[in-house]
Amino acid sequence: MFPMKTFRRFLTHFVEALLLFSLVAIFSAPSASADTIYTYTGNAFDSFPGLAACPPVCKITGSFTLAQPLAPNLSFVTIFPTFFSFTDGLITLTSNNSFPFIFRPLTEFSTDSTGAITTWDIRITAVPLLGFRRLFSANIPGVVVEDGTAVLSFPAHTLALNTDNPGAWSVATTNIPEPSCFLLLLTGLVSITGVKRIRLQTSIRGRNGLPRHIGPG
Repeated sequence: MFPMKTFRRFLTHFVEALLLFSLVAIFSAPSASADTIYTYTGNAFDSFPGLAACPPVCKITGSFTLAQPLAPNLSFVTIFPTFFSFTDGLITLTSNNSFPFIFRPLTEFSTDSTGAITTWDIRITAVPLLGFRRLFSANIPGVVVEDGTAVLSFPAHTLALNTDNPGAWSVATTNIPEPSCFLLLLTGLVSITGVKRIRLQTSIRGRNGLPRHIGPG
């Protein structure tokens, strides 16, 4: 049977070694993954051929998320975002309530040499339960430049537009910590707690005159 003093010393060194390993692993771990979020801010609708009005229907705004930023010098490339959300101020269409098959959302984008969006054609159609609502935004000079909202079954009654006045895009990156980093951090915290408890118990035994070990030696 190991003497208690020897066992405590071994346990302390083991926990300290575990803490050192955790710290080294955290700082040498691969960098966290990142999502790129593109946000669109359109201009207020200025044409109301139907019964729509502003407010509550005002303009197209929204965003979409990609696992990687758009590459430079793209020319009308179809993208598949991990998530998107666009609204006209009245209804919000997302990945969860839009029609992904017949009317595929977020069809085409072009970028300049820096990867910034230059031209786009966005058409998002809601599922039937929402009445086939459609939000659209396009900036293809010489072809079509407009933001709009409509109900496909009754376009003449619920239509609002903004033409020849495209909105602006902004881009941001959101870091997502790797799960392994959380595990390593937790291991480090447990190690610190273990070292402190062992040292505290040893100190208390010493102050109270209690034997620090049991057994021979």
